[in-house]
Parts: sequence; structure tokens; C-alpha cells
Amino acid sequence: MRALHSLPSLTMDFDLNATLNDTQAAVYAVDKRANQQAPSTLPIGIKRSVSPVSDTPVKRLAAYPALPTEVILQIADHLSLDDIPAFSLVNKRTYYLMEERRWAWRCYQQAAHVSDLTSLQQLIDDIERIQAEPDIRAEPLTALWQRSQSLGLSRVQKAKAFKKLFAAADRLPKQGLILQKRMLASLVYIMASQRSKVFNFAYAIAAQRQPDQENFWPELANALVFIWTPSQYFEKYEMVLCRLPYLNMSQKAELIPVLAKRLRSDHRVDPDGSKALSTYAVLQQQTLYLPPSQQGASVGALAAAIQELPEAARAVRYTEMRQLALSLSDEQLGVALRYLPVGLAELPREQHVHEFQLLEPALLRVLPTQRVQVAISLLGRTHRLDDALSKHVWQRALRLLDGSSTAELLRVFSETSYVLRTSKGQDAVNEITAFMDRNHFTGQTRTTVLEHLSRIRNAQGA
Repeated sequence: MRALHSLPSLTMDFDLNATLNDTQAAVYAVDKRANQQAPSTLPIGIKRSVSPVSDTPVKRLAAYPALPTEVILQIADHLSLDDIPAFSLVNKRTYYLMEERRWAWRCYQQAAHVSDLTSLQQLIDDIERIQAEPDIRAEPLTALWQRSQSLGLSRVQKAKAFKKLFAAADRLPKQGLILQKRMLASLVYIMASQRSKVFNFAYAIAAQRQPDQENFWPELANALVFIWTPSQYFEKYEMVLCRLPYLNMSQKAELIPVLAKRLRSDHRVDPDGSKALSTYAVLQQQTLYLPPSQQGASVGALAAAIQELPEAARAVRYTEMRQLALSLSDEQLGVALRYLPVGLAELPREQHVHEFQLLEPALLRVLPTQRVQVAISLLGRTHRLDDALSKHVWQRALRLLDGSSTAELLRVFSETSYVLRTSKGQDAVNEITAFMDRNHFTGQTRTTVLEHLSRIRNAQGA
């Protein structure tokens, strides 16, 4: 049973964890402190009819004072669906108020018995009989989506099931967006030949929403990785890109980094790189429209995206993004520095030293909460640098980690493990040893770090 959090407007002096072991006791304890109010109008929900599971007879409790409707519903909000049948039995009013939630529980149970597209659609219809509180459809609908992954449907049926469930999620006032985002991340399980149609379907739903409404544009842009045909990829990318000017600033700030990450060059579709350049220009322009307090991620992502541009254009574009990053606040600079080293490594090697010298003073501005991630970004590209600069970058990145916990250090080394397994790995270990000396590591902590490094380097035989 989920923990029952404090309910606003109620004063309670009982032990929640102990009391919730008995649902009826919880209701009685809340009732002691609740202001007596006239019951509000009961929610209009599904009509009682033949149901997938027969109702349990109401257990009548003697001399039970009526709780306000809103209190009963607040309690129900903090219970799992599996607790609803027992909660319904407290008295006649709870039984009536839990009508739709019991139906949601039945549908949740029925999801495990769905066997084909027909029974899937039937259960969607049953779930959508819930009208008074439509957001409680979310749990059975999520269970049905999970069940649909293992039904053994044909490739065409899988696409149809996805569309039916995605559309049903769209009819939820609040919780549907969460499910839609999860579903888009699973597009890889749809047959490649059907993904373009499913992508178009999801795009059409997103396009129907107003610019100020929450949407799933970043998740849809991320789903581009599942579109493998180059011509279709560029077509879908352009569809999402064209929506960018119509979004509000917060939505733009979320979508631009994803579109920058998904920028692609392909000589079969874009032989001279002109499409990539024009797309980059659009993203850059839209980034400049953002308030400086929201520019960091977009600036950094665009700096990293120069790898998809023709070589002749990379240095100029990187310089523009680096200059913009250095003009940002410390917080936004730290966000940008998570991606800038990727772009730096794509420049001609003779420019690496100069460009790092320009970034180096900015490392002093990185906020403590951002230092681990910036260090990971810096170290993650050292294998692309010459030996002298690689050592220097290791030194500067490790200085960001002075005073960090052992867990944070191990995370940094784990996320840069591929660098430790390159020819520069021993140099890196030497710098890490100097770092431990400088920070006066205990013998036990030193052993923990060195053993961790040894496991990483030996994983594939450095």
C-alpha cells in the first residue's frame, strides 16, 4: 500500500505508516479531525451494470459518521488500485464513490487477459467508460500498453495497437502525456516498415495541440533514431523542425538541443551538406531568440553538432557558439560546457590548444553542482587530443573534482571508461594518482579507486 501523505486542510495526529495497515482505521482517524460538511454532489460516472468481475456485497458498518466527499476522494488518491476494493467496503458512501475506481481496478486486472487486437480494443472501450475522473484510466491503460508488447501481433497489428493506445492516452487530461512519452521511446519495437506511419500519427496528434499546451515534441524528435531510411529521416526531421517557430520559449529550449543532437548529414540525401547547414542556421537563429537564462543547453548542443557540418564550416560555427557560451551566466555556462568539448574535438588538431585555452578560465565559473558532469564531458574527448593536451585536460578536469565524494569519482571514471582503455589510459591513471595525493586520500579510498580503474582498463584488455 502506498504511503498516505499529509492531506491539505486536515489536521491529523496519528502514525500514518502504522495506521495505513488497516484502511478502515485510517478513515476513522481522518474522520476524527475532519470538519463536518454536507456531502457534495456525487461524481457522475459509469452506470452500474454487468462488470468483468462481480461486485462484492457491501460490508455495512454501524454508526459510521459521514466523511466529506472530498476527504474520501483524497484518501483514495493515495491508495493503489489494489487497495480500492477493500476501501470501498468501509460504508455505503465509499462504495458508491469508488464506483469508477473499482471499474479501473477491474480493467487493470483484465489487461493481463487481453490476447489479440479485438480484445485490446474492447478493453480500451471499457476503460473509457470512466468519465467522472478520466485520469484514473491511466493505470489500466498503462498496463494494457505493457501487455500489448507481448501479444505476438503481426507487424501491421502492432502498429494499429500502438495507434489505438496512443490515441486513448491522448484523451487523458493529465496522465496521458507521460504514457505517450514512454510509448515513443518504444518505437523501436514497431517493425521498421511501419514506423514512418506511426511517427506521422503521433506527429498529427502533437500538431493539434495549442502552442501553450504541454506536448511531446522532444520525445518525438528523439524517436527519429528509429527511422532508418535516410529520405524518411530527413522528411520527419523537417516536419518537427517546422514546428519550432510556433512553440513557446520553454518548449523551444527543450526541443532545440534534441534537434541539434539529431542533426544528420548523409551524402545520399545531402551530398554537399547544404541541408545540414541550412538546418543548423535555423536552430542557431531560434537559439538566439531564447532568453539567456534558457540558452545553455541549446548553445552546447549546437557546438557539438558541428560534426555533422561540412569541414569548412565547422570552425566558424563552433567559434560562434563558444563566444555565446562564455557570455552566459555561470549556471548556463555550466550547462553549455557539458557539450562544448564534443565540438572542440571536431576542430582541426592544430586548433585544439588555442580553443582549450579560451575555455580554461571559464572552468573557474562552473558551479559545484555541475562540476562532475563538466568533468565527464572534458575527459570524454581526451582521446581525440594530442598527448600533451590530453594530460593537461585531465589535470584541469580533475581539479573540478577536488573535494568530490568517492561515489562521484567512480561515476566519472565509469562514464569515461572508453578513454581509460585507449593508449592514453596509463597517462590518465598517473594524473588520477596525482589527484589522490593532492586530496590526501585514505589508503582504503585509494585502493577502492585503483581497483575500480583496474577493472575498467582490464574489461577489454587495455
